[in-house]
Formats: sequence, C-alpha cells, structure tokens
Amino acid sequence: MGRCLAIVAVLAAVLTAAPAPSAIAATVPAPTGLAATATSAREVVLTWNPVDKAASYRVLWGVDPNEMATLDHTTQTTYTHRFLAPGTTYVYAVQTVTRKGTLSAPSPVVTVTTPPEAPAGVEAEVIKADEVRLTWSPADGATSYAVSVVADDGSETPATILAMG
Repeated sequence: MGRCLAIVAVLAAVLTAAPAPSAIAATVPAPTGLAATATSAREVVLTWNPVDKAASYRVLWGVDPNEMATLDHTTQTTYTHRFLAPGTTYVYAVQTVTRKGTLSAPSPVVTVTTPPEAPAGVEAEVIKADEVRLTWSPADGATSYAVSVVADDGSETPATILAMG
C-alpha cells in the first residue's frame, strides 16, 4: 500500500507542475486597439494594432460577451463582417495566433450596434398647402422613425420622433 501512495504523490506532483494553458497563452500578447465600426445596417469593420510575430489573428464574435464563437481567421489587422442583422448589438474580440498555433488571451471585448435600415418606399402625399402625409414600408430593426423637414434654403426643422406601434 505504501508504494501505491508514493506513485499517486509523484503523479500529482507531475500533473500540477505542467503549465496551464492560460500560462502558455500569456506569453503571446493579445492585439490592442480593437475598434468596431458599423459601416451599414448589415456590415461591421474591425481594426486592431498588429502584434509582432503574429502568424494570423482569430476573430471572435457574438451577441453575448460570455458566449463568443470563432468567426474567422485572418492575416490582416482589419476584418469586414457582412450579412448582419440591422439594429442588432454585437460583441467582438481578437486573439493573436503564432506560427506554432499558440493563441493569446482575447483582446478586450468591443461592442457595436448596427443601425436599422432606412425605410423603403417612402411616399409623400400633399393634403393641403401646409400638410403632407408620409407613408413607408417598415425597416428591419427600426423601433422609431425621425422625420424632419428640409426647406429650400437647406435649413432643417428638428426631427419629430414617431414610435412604432
């Protein structure tokens, strides 16, 4: 029985001496300066600072920072994410990947919201000299609409916010 106990003690010492994956990843710096810009209702552009000796970058994304998934790998320090839902908030992070496949910790998470699409089929019907009826098809992701009047001289009245429903 004494021999079994000694073997278990040796195995426990070997297992605890192995470096944890997070310790390995700490030797590879995470990208810094991650920024996300919604360039349209369905597209986000990510940019970040390059990391020395990075072979590539792993782009992570999701709608919850605690449940992010791999979106793609790239060798560039910019990434365009297309075919998104309008009016939706997304979270992103990036990891450095070395030639040996070692991953850094994720960069700090950034959040971006795509704007709603513009309404389609906008029509104006003159009711009286000082009254116009506007109609349009609802836009995906819109919860309200801002309507303003632009005069011939280019001046604009403050927007009137019209809530949906």
